[in-house]
Amino acid sequence: EFDIIDATFGDALDNLPVGFREEGVFDPRQLYLSLNAGLPAWRSRKNRCELLSKVDRESIVAAYQGLAELPRSFFPRGILGYSADWESFESTTASPRLDRPFVLAFLEVSVPLVRRASIEESVRRAAGVKVKTIIIRDAKRFGDQFRATGGDAMVIGLKSNYLDGYEFLLMLAEPAADTTGFHDANLRREIVDSQQINDPTQRAQVYREIAARIRRECLLLPLVTIPHRRVFVRVSLTTPGFGEVPINEYDLSRAR
Repeated sequence: EFDIIDATFGDALDNLPVGFREEGVFDPRQLYLSLNAGLPAWRSRKNRCELLSKVDRESIVAAYQGLAELPRSFFPRGILGYSADWESFESTTASPRLDRPFVLAFLEVSVPLVRRASIEESVRRAAGVKVKTIIIRDAKRFGDQFRATGGDAMVIGLKSNYLDGYEFLLMLAEPAADTTGFHDANLRREIVDSQQINDPTQRAQVYREIAARIRRECLLLPLVTIPHRRVFVRVSLTTPGFGEVPINEYDLSRAR
């Protein structure tokens, strides 16, 4: 018998379990659409920017029925490095004409089945062709697994247990996790070297500069921000301070 149920995906349970109350635990995560720059169609920055400029993020946010919001930054609000400065990608005339379906991958642990349809439809309209979806299940080497499929893009969810922007950038520094196919040794070095900066203000500025470079290359598009993790607590249980910190940092000895 459980006292606390963690919905994990942030939206996995649509109905409140009997005998439980819902607690919104601040634990921001963000979904991204990552283009595979290793494919001929997406090696061109202009092609990448054109596609990402056409993705209707508002319709994806609406499908989350109040559980998500439109991203204002490469990082979610509350993460070191956040700055509400995200600008839409500029539309060009360089959109490639695919003569095949657009292959869209989902990292299984990131996006529940009920939330995938709106993303698929938005990408279909942006690409102008049918979309074929595939599921990536390896949560550690998902970049390798995705690139091996020859897919066009992948939807991934990123979060930080320490509310630090580094964990949102780390994917591009680890070849096994990198879904972009954008091989840039300097970018990887900048991400890794950021951890040598002790001053949080300076480190946040470096994070923002790296994120700006990722945006300029049109590699990743923040799709939705999910500010809270949905957790259900038994009504008879008192949990002072619950929801004020990420769930992995809550001292369960305080629960009565």
